Amino acid sequence: MSGVMRSSRAPLAIPTAEHLLPRFGIEILDIDENAATMTMSMPLWAKRNPLTGHTAIGSLAILVDAVSGGSNHIRRNSNEWSLSTELTVDLLPGVLATSADMIDTPVIARSWPVGPRSRMALSACEFTINDEIIGSGSARNMYTTAATVDVDRHAEGAPAGVPRDFAGMMAIDIREGAGSATLLQRVDPVLNNAMGVVNGGVAAAGAEMAASAAINVNADLAQTTAMRVNFLCPFRSQEGGHYRAAVVRNGRGVAVAEGSAVNGDGSVAVTALVTAYRC
Repeated sequence: MSGVMRSSRAPLAIPTAEHLLPRFGIEILDIDENAATMTMSMPLWAKRNPLTGHTAIGSLAILVDAVSGGSNHIRRNSNEWSLSTELTVDLLPGVLATSADMIDTPVIARSWPVGPRSRMALSACEFTINDEIIGSGSARNMYTTAATVDVDRHAEGAPAGVPRDFAGMMAIDIREGAGSATLLQRVDPVLNNAMGVVNGGVAAAGAEMAASAAINVNADLAQTTAMRVNFLCPFRSQEGGHYRAAVVRNGRGVAVAEGSAVNGDGSVAVTALVTAYRC
């Protein structure tokens, strides 16, 4: 989108930059408003799924929502806001076979717009570690009126400090049930976006964790390599919000499950179709 006249567009604003991005260790490395490209980094390997103990690949959805969603957000007009409608994550095989000395090496994500925008916009991103490509992602956003958005919304009453473990970052609790566990989403203002609902990347990450846990119950480890996320309705920041999953197929080599973010009233807000492979 080089050559776009920025004077006709809204001032650049990254609603999640002040509170949510630091919570997950995401840093903004570069922004090119004219090209609508962004580059961000995020530590990945220490972010563990509390139900499996393995790296929570779903946390990359938070990075994609920030960086590719950011590329779409840059292109909004002055009277518009962007809403996430879809998100994807795809990884190359063997990504989790990481040596101990790379544990603290962050994933770098660079995004760019795919084609022109209309009422919708699509952006892609590429993940690298030490300049080696490990996968890609994408985000689709829809533009809506900014009248219902509180751009000055702050995370008042948010817990102080940054939790060290991923469950704490996500503000989730585990409830043991009959043969399975449920991830409960606590109310945490840090996780809310400018519309007062849970950030889409956070909800997608929770849905992936539930799906991965369902796949790996009493089975050899299957590593998530692909996510296809749909945002169906707002995931409300309220008591009763939780993540659940249903296994579609749990084969010896390939497993598929659908994770969901569910509101307190039982409505499904986010679905994540997760594909995992056993090596």
